[in-house]
Amino acid sequence: MKEIKLSDIINSITPSEYKVHFARKSGSTEPLNDYIADFEYWKDWNRYCTRNDFNRKYIFSLISFYPEHDTWLFGGVWEVISCDMNKTPYPYEIKLVDAYS
Repeated sequence: MKEIKLSDIINSITPSEYKVHFARKSGSTEPLNDYIADFEYWKDWNRYCTRNDFNRKYIFSLISFYPEHDTWLFGGVWEVISCDMNKTPYPYEIKLVDAYS
């Protein structure tokens, strides 16, 4: 398996503008299954937030690729358009950054 470095994907980022989302199994739901079934389901995984102490301009998203141990699938870079912590269950309004779609 070829190792891919972050700098191979994104070469000019400001790390403080990003949070990394490691999407993994929640209850009986696998994020990979939602990603495959309907991209809008996958988008909701990135919109979900319960705390307001780690908001950033962008979300660098990874999906647990459960068929292979310790393997992650790139899930895109999302721009956070707005965040309303009074809105449940999805306070983030986001859009996929075209360059990393």
